Order: sequence, then C-alpha cells, then structure tokens
Amino acid sequence: MQRACLPHEIAEVVAFLLSERASFVNGEYVRVDGAFVLAD
Repeated sequence: MQRACLPHEIAEVVAFLLSERASFVNGEYVRVDGAFVLAD
C-alpha cells in the first residue's frame, strides 16, 4: 500500500479493539501505517 491512512481506517481499528471481538487482545501495539515501515 505505502500510502497515508484515512481517518476512518484508524477508526475501524480502534472500534475493533474496543469491541468484544478483541476481548483476548491485550498488550499489543497495532501499527496502522499502510506498511510504511516495511518499505524502508
């Protein structure tokens, strides 16, 4: 992808993390960056 994310894309990740579907997710760092880190 290698593009800047849109606000709604970050909001979707936040909504997931706040939902019951993420009840077993804890202590994680979720990078929402369009794979910029992998491009280096």
